[in-house]
Amino acid sequence: MSAQAIYGCEMIFWVISAVLALGVSAIMVAPLLRPRETTDENPDVAIYRAQLEEIDRDLERGLLEADEAERARAEVARRLIAATKEDRPQDASARPARALPLVLGAVILALSLGTYWTSGAPG
Repeated sequence: MSAQAIYGCEMIFWVISAVLALGVSAIMVAPLLRPRETTDENPDVAIYRAQLEEIDRDLERGLLEADEAERARAEVARRLIAATKEDRPQDASARPARALPLVLGAVILALSLGTYWTSGAPG
């Protein structure tokens, strides 16, 4: 084989290796780039709102008297207010920086290249 043919095969190997390494890094870093799925609402708030709706339905069906319904609404509303006071959105600064996943991807690529260079057969 000529030197030019060997060089061509070696270049194809490095191109394929680079594409595979970039693909694996992208797969590993992609979940870190996705925004968090956070709800702005405390789960207790949803429960208390459902209880308020249930009290209204019970009142319409005649299962509760008007004064009992008012007392129940007042209690559930009190708990709802307390739950909304507890529910504070997280500070945006608590999120990791957007550059962190990119740095992590670069570290993964560097480690994979270094490992191959020391343990593999790069020639």
